[in-house]
Amino acid sequence: MKKYTFTFLLVLAPISLFLIESCTDSKASGNSVAAKLPALPPLSQENLFKEDRVYDFLFDSKGRATDSLEAKSKSEFLKAIDLFRNKKQTQESIPVFISSLQLFPTPKTYNELGDAYYTLRNFDKALECYKIAIRLNYQPLGETYFHMACMEGIKEDGNTAGLLNMAFRNGFNDSLRFVTEPALIKFRSTSFYGSLFEKHFANNQSGRNGHFQTFLFAFPKLAENFKLEESEVGTYEYSKELSYEYSDFIEEMENVSFGRDVSNIFVAEGILKETPAFTLVLYKSVEMYSDYPPVYTMMASYNSTTGELIDKKVFSCNCSAESIKTGKMENNVITVEEKERVWASPIKEVSIDKNKVLEYRTKSTTQYNIQADGKIQLLPTTANN
Repeated sequence: MKKYTFTFLLVLAPISLFLIESCTDSKASGNSVAAKLPALPPLSQENLFKEDRVYDFLFDSKGRATDSLEAKSKSEFLKAIDLFRNKKQTQESIPVFISSLQLFPTPKTYNELGDAYYTLRNFDKALECYKIAIRLNYQPLGETYFHMACMEGIKEDGNTAGLLNMAFRNGFNDSLRFVTEPALIKFRSTSFYGSLFEKHFANNQSGRNGHFQTFLFAFPKLAENFKLEESEVGTYEYSKELSYEYSDFIEEMENVSFGRDVSNIFVAEGILKETPAFTLVLYKSVEMYSDYPPVYTMMASYNSTTGELIDKKVFSCNCSAESIKTGKMENNVITVEEKERVWASPIKEVSIDKNKVLEYRTKSTTQYNIQADGKIQLLPTTANN
C-alpha cells in the first residue's frame, strides 16, 4: 500500500502565501473596472493537479481581465455544490468541479473537490486537492486537516496526531466526531488520544456546539463601534466565503435556488458583539452574475452555547443601482439608513462603469438595540423618519 508523508503540510501553508493573496483575497464589487491585459487560457487537465502550475497560473493572472472567467467558474462551482451537498450526487459533481477549476482555480473549489473525493474514499485524489487548497491559503482548514488525519488513520501512516493538532489549531472543535469517527478507531487506542481529548475538549464542547465554534472561527472580531460606509455595502472578500457545510446556521443557504445563471454566495464579515448569552455576527449574501449584484449584509444573533439562531435583520445592502442601506453600531444601538443613490446620468442611458455617483440622499432611518437575550429590538421612535 502506498504511503504518504504529510509532515511538510504542517509548515507549508505560511510559506509564500503573500504572493498569492492578492489573487484570491481581493475585494469584489459590482462596479469593478476590467484590467488591460487579456485573461490567460484555461488550465489543462494535465496541469490541474500540479501545485506549481496552478500557483503560477494565479500569479500570472494578477492584473489581467479575469472577471468573466471567474464568473463562469463560480457558476460551475455552484452547480457542483448543488450536486454534491444538496442532491448527494457526489460522483456527478466531480466533473463539474473540475470544469470550474479549469476556468479559474480557487482554493475553495479545490477543497470542496477534495471533500467529494474523500466521500468516495478516493484518498489519492483527495490528498492532491487538499495540498493545493492549503498552498493557496484556503480558510478555514479545520475540516481539511481533520479529513487528512482520518486518511492517515485508515492507512495507519503514523501522523494522525500531528494532523489532528493542525485541525484543532485551525478551528476544528467537534468532540462527538472526534470520539466516534470510524477512521480514528485505531488511533483512539494510542497514548496521544487521551491527551488530545483533554487538551482540546476541556470545556466539553461537542456536536452542534463544536460545529458552531468552527463556524465562528471564520469571523474576525469587529471594532466595538463599527460602520459600513456607502462605498463598502457592495464589496465582499472571496477569501471569507463561507462553506455550505454551515447551512445549519445560515438558513438562506438551504433556500437559494441553484440555477444556471444566478445564485448566492455567503461571506463572513465579522463578530459584532459577543456575550455568554449570545453572539452577534455580520455575514453578506451576494447574488452573483447580475450587472449590479445585490449584496445584503445580515446581522444574526445566535445562542453562544447551542448555536441556535435567535434573531436576524438587514444591517446594510447594496440593494440596487438606485438604492442602498448603510449600517453602523454605536453603544449597543444599531442604525440602518436607507439612501437613494443619485447618478450623474440616468443609468438606463449611461452604463454604471461610465457613470458617476453625485450624492446619497437619506430616505429613512431605522434603529435597533440588542437585548440581553440576543433579540434585535426595533426602536419605534426612530423608525422610518
